[in-house]
Amino acid sequence: MKIRIGTRGSKLALIQAERVVSRLESLVKGLEVELCVIKTEGDRILDSPLSGFLDKGLFVKEIEAALLRGEVDAGVHSLKDMPTEQPEGLVISATLEREIPLDAFVSLKYASLTETPSAAVIGTSSPRRKSQILHLRPDLLVRDIRGNVDTRLGKLERGEYDGLVMAAAGLKRLELEDRIAEILPPERMIPAVGQGVIAVETREKDEKMLDFCRLVDHEDTAKAAREEREFLQAMGGGCRVPVGCYAYFKNDLFLIKGFIAETSGKDLIARSLETKRGNCRGAGKVLAGLIRENGGDRILKEIRK
Repeated sequence: MKIRIGTRGSKLALIQAERVVSRLESLVKGLEVELCVIKTEGDRILDSPLSGFLDKGLFVKEIEAALLRGEVDAGVHSLKDMPTEQPEGLVISATLEREIPLDAFVSLKYASLTETPSAAVIGTSSPRRKSQILHLRPDLLVRDIRGNVDTRLGKLERGEYDGLVMAAAGLKRLELEDRIAEILPPERMIPAVGQGVIAVETREKDEKMLDFCRLVDHEDTAKAAREEREFLQAMGGGCRVPVGCYAYFKNDLFLIKGFIAETSGKDLIARSLETKRGNCRGAGKVLAGLIRENGGDRILKEIRK
């Protein structure tokens, strides 16, 4: 029995896809999995900030197109790269157990973001990270940076930046944890929706693949990711709006934090909710409404001008 899985060709993407493959092959006797590398628009455009693109599917749409054409049986993505609205006929059929979802400060000079001196140059292409960095440290200089993890680390080593803010999950999966100077807690840096989550996308009516995916799906991760994505959809604003959300379970509780900010970080509105584990459905929409009512709509209006 053979299936084909579409993935981007970066080192990190292949590591993530291999995790899905190893889980499936260990659980389905006789299953053979072929990885099909698909180049996405986001892989081709390396000289422009991602925030300048209106299309939120830069890293997924070519894989989704291959899936709809029947060229692959599943696609493996970083969930944070996936738009909240999927193409008709496709579903997220599994989310693997979440890796650390937080951001990391990486520097060869300084032990923490707090310790960096005034006018230090920090690299990130994420409006979400930029706004929160500047909210914490308006005296820092935040500069765009593109490329895969190795490319960005190379620019840091050449002295083009004093520090970087990156997803801790990617560094961990690449076995580069030793490069992390500081993990930024969600009280200071709320992560991206779906950060740290590997998602498997399949055709909605492919019962065989849906059955396979149920075997590797992590229930708590799926529920938390669902609420984060519903928060993002309810917030609106598109990929250029600095917005983030982090949901998680703690014993019998479900906690969710979210924010929206001006790009400058000067005006930032963050709120959180807590409920019982069994009452988590709909929390993302409620949180988005709370933030929009308390100034979020004003920020959205300003950004859209």
